[in-house]
Amino acid sequence: MRPFSKLIVPVVILAAVAVAAVVLVLVLGQFWEREPLPEVKSCIGLIAQINQASFNIKAGANKNYGEEDMDIVIKVDEATQYSRLTLPSIVPIDIEDISSLMKEEAIQFSDLRVGDEVVITSQDDIRGKAIFTAATVQVTAGDIEAPEVDAEAGPESSRIME
Repeated sequence: MRPFSKLIVPVVILAAVAVAAVVLVLVLGQFWEREPLPEVKSCIGLIAQINQASFNIKAGANKNYGEEDMDIVIKVDEATQYSRLTLPSIVPIDIEDISSLMKEEAIQFSDLRVGDEVVITSQDDIRGKAIFTAATVQVTAGDIEAPEVDAEAGPESSRIME
């Protein structure tokens, strides 16, 4: 037997295993490829502190794209727009367009209060950022007087907004 013939079988097996590994990585790689995450341009949180030209919010992961709750510093500038969106606490069940019950009004930075729930938008992707500049700040509130509910229709005629 020639000395190199003893090496042929292990080399062929090694080459076959290498080819199989490359094919496996290529095939499985297709399943593990993920679409790029979309840009995040807004967040929701509670105002924790108000400063001269910024404020801090506590942004819960359950209402945002974060993996954990975050403290975020929201900077504002002369271009930042402010509004208050007021929603009813109780909405009639037969209403088709809830937007007719909403009230939005322009406000100013000085109208912001610690504890307000705010929706912040930005021109930039804010995913994972702990500080960014707001394009808009919208305070959400639920203090519009509830619309009339048909007493004969019973409690099913309205739904409570939380």
